[in-house]
Amino acid sequence: MSTSIPTRAVRTFCREATRAAHRWRAPALVLLLATAAGAHAEQVVLAPVRDNTIFSDSLNGSNARGDIFVGRNAGASRRRGLLAFDLSAIPAGAKIDSVSLRMTVQDARAGTFAVALHRLTRDWGEGTSSGAGPGGGQPGTATPNDATWQFNFFNSSSWSAPGGDFVAGPSASSAVASSGSPTWSGAGMVADVQAWHDGAAGNFGWILSGEENISSSVRSFASREDGAAGPRLTIDYTAGQPNTAATAESPAAGSVQSGVGLIRGWACEAQQVSIAIDGSDRIPIAWGTSRADTQGVCGDANNGYGMVIAWGLLGSGTHRLQTFVDDAPIGDVEFEVVTIGSEFETGLSGEYVLEDFPAPGDAVRVTWSEADQNFIVTGVDTGEGFAGVGENFVDTSPDGRFPAAEQQVGGAMHESPAQHTVQSGVGLIRGWACAAQQVSIAIDGGAPILIAYGTSREDTRGVCGNANTGYGMVIAWGLLGNGVHHLQTFIDGVEIANVEFEVISIGSEFETGLAGEYRLPGFPGTEDSVDIRWSEPDQNFLIVRFNDASPQGAIPPGENAWDY
Repeated sequence: MSTSIPTRAVRTFCREATRAAHRWRAPALVLLLATAAGAHAEQVVLAPVRDNTIFSDSLNGSNARGDIFVGRNAGASRRRGLLAFDLSAIPAGAKIDSVSLRMTVQDARAGTFAVALHRLTRDWGEGTSSGAGPGGGQPGTATPNDATWQFNFFNSSSWSAPGGDFVAGPSASSAVASSGSPTWSGAGMVADVQAWHDGAAGNFGWILSGEENISSSVRSFASREDGAAGPRLTIDYTAGQPNTAATAESPAAGSVQSGVGLIRGWACEAQQVSIAIDGSDRIPIAWGTSRADTQGVCGDANNGYGMVIAWGLLGSGTHRLQTFVDDAPIGDVEFEVVTIGSEFETGLSGEYVLEDFPAPGDAVRVTWSEADQNFIVTGVDTGEGFAGVGENFVDTSPDGRFPAAEQQVGGAMHESPAQHTVQSGVGLIRGWACAAQQVSIAIDGGAPILIAYGTSREDTRGVCGNANTGYGMVIAWGLLGNGVHHLQTFIDGVEIANVEFEVISIGSEFETGLAGEYRLPGFPGTEDSVDIRWSEPDQNFLIVRFNDASPQGAIPPGENAWDY
């Protein structure tokens, strides 16, 4: 049964503004995971990811594929070697304890000469050049992106000073004979690697320079092309404690849930976030959505998790939700679900005006949203009347989807926000993709934003062959501002949807300290009514009681309809 008659809601109260508005902030919901085991020492041995030799007698000469040459030859020409290493194998937060570099001498005249390592301050490249002569000791013709004496990337970018941009003071020095495997180590190299690892300095590697004032002091070393004989960087480090801060945000303990809602929160570090409802098997939730508000705690922003759920599927009554991050519990709450009939109601409509909200003399319009299975704010009247909704849409596409692109990525669908809908409060950008490496969105043509992917969606198993296909991102629509907006969705860089929607908010980006409860007569049936309450976490109204007019749904004599 449905009703579409606009009517004035029966107002019950809009006072005691802090009575329930902050209930969701209960301390029990803001938890830290148990401290991990103590820090421990680890070691990694790395081969260079690129190396090269540059020559002072050939501004555009290079040797990317041969030996690494360092020092001054008999003709007074200088050679310098460049090395760079990928440090991604070292975990975030690690403390670098020691660093040593081993190289193998390939050829050199008799004698011992010092070879120093200097930290490079500018990036450089390795092309495909090959030097002339034994081991490539004479400059070869540079290829695109090769480092040379003049160019850090041939033929597009030059060093600030010929011969390379590097710190004047050496990070380490070693006496190199005419054979053997010399090593470099010391506090300077530790400081370099720590700075690279922490992001305090660009990881451009080292440049090796010999005794360039002494003729015939050149040493040649095996390069990365020489396999096991090539340079090896050994790093000892102590793994830092993982950042185990995490918060289960919604549903809050003691809250009332209805319609389609969100299970959400954040965790600084996680391999997997999962939930269990009423003691069920755990269900994985996608983690890694952008949450800029966690940057200060976590050191990065991709920490959000979220899962859309039709609360009606659980049935009316009290339920329990447990949340786990990598098997460690971070939340255990009880909440109540209120339904108005079936698990998912279709064909209903209703629109009401709520007096004296958000402030005395104001009014808001709420409209039944089938997608949300709840009432959402669709208008605000602060004395000038309600503005029209949907009058400024210009996109003529019926749904904003690109079917060919959906098939190209192996099956996918953007679901919410839907084309030409109204959004308010806190909602979810959501959909599914059968197989994705990365899901991202762009709002109003902005930079791409990563969305967590991999939430359980059993309804896609028949199409995808698996259920961990859902993606979602929690968003406070008010942050976008009132008006029409556009959302593009990308699966592995392929755009599958571009939808147009309108945002309506009741004031600031996120309202605090409000409270209000109203009875909406004639919904969902003409003799029924529902009670709705302002929910600060949702920035919208939620149904908190269904007053069923049928005999089995009547309130027992002597019971107060507001005693929940």
